[in-house]
Amino acid sequence: MGFPLRRQLLLAQALTALLTSSVGWGAEQPVRITQRGCADVDLVRLDELVAIEVDTVASELSPRQSDVLLECRAGTISIKAELRESSASRTSKVEPRSMDRAAATRLLALTITELLAQLWSEKPAPSAPIEQPVPAAPERDAPPEKSAAGERRLAAYAGAAYHSMLEPRAGLFGGALRAEYAPLSLLTFGLGFEGAFGTVRSEHAEVDVMLASAAVYATLGGRVGPVALGIGPGARLGWVNLSPEDLEPNSDGSDVSGAWGGPMLLGLAKWAPNGYLLYSSFELGAVTLPVVGTFNGAEPEVELKGLWFSAGLGVGANL
Repeated sequence: MGFPLRRQLLLAQALTALLTSSVGWGAEQPVRITQRGCADVDLVRLDELVAIEVDTVASELSPRQSDVLLECRAGTISIKAELRESSASRTSKVEPRSMDRAAATRLLALTITELLAQLWSEKPAPSAPIEQPVPAAPERDAPPEKSAAGERRLAAYAGAAYHSMLEPRAGLFGGALRAEYAPLSLLTFGLGFEGAFGTVRSEHAEVDVMLASAAVYATLGGRVGPVALGIGPGARLGWVNLSPEDLEPNSDGSDVSGAWGGPMLLGLAKWAPNGYLLYSSFELGAVTLPVVGTFNGAEPEVELKGLWFSAGLGVGANL
């Protein structure tokens, strides 16, 4: 006794549906739907409808592994579709208050499919290019550091000078030019020229003094912070003119000129703030080549002898 024909057809359809469902579930589903607080949503029917819609759009778009989250609150269903591979997402909301359950499920399926189509139509973000390390330039031997003396060995200065000398003692003021050469950082050779003028009051007259001299010296020293210090021996040789003025009555006087000179000890301080140089100098010397001016041709009146002290201040530049 066999089954009626109608019952056989129904049984064949059921077996076909069961076989198709088994094969479909064995493969990895491209869309996974989860819910939070949506007990009234028919997830089984929603899965079926979304699968049908995915098959419809699959001819135009390539399905990509995605997750869909439904969150129900106060009659509103929030939908978030997200790609598993890149965390790109799309969101939407549905308010099925006046719909029956079947219509609401159909509306959810259409909304989810629209969000998935938007995600799947986007091109995957290109992976960040791997930065290749830039080959380091071959190391070259660094040039040896040059000292200030090695870089700029020659310097010139101009400034003012003061001399305390003569008997009776007098102060003379004038100008100075100086040039220096430093073959080593600690050693400096120098050449200077000075001119000074002043007046000295003697016992019987007032004497005008005009002084000119040249000096050579060598200093040794080092640096204290930004200041270079040096001290060393030298010698000064020059010419002096003594011219009496305002002679007492019955006095006889005339100009006296002569060479003078002697050894000295020189101290220098130099500072280079911004490309130019500031300097100060101090001298202590002894006249070994004196010049004497006499009164009435007999008694000494003004003498260039003994110790002298000099100080200078000026500016300069490296050459």
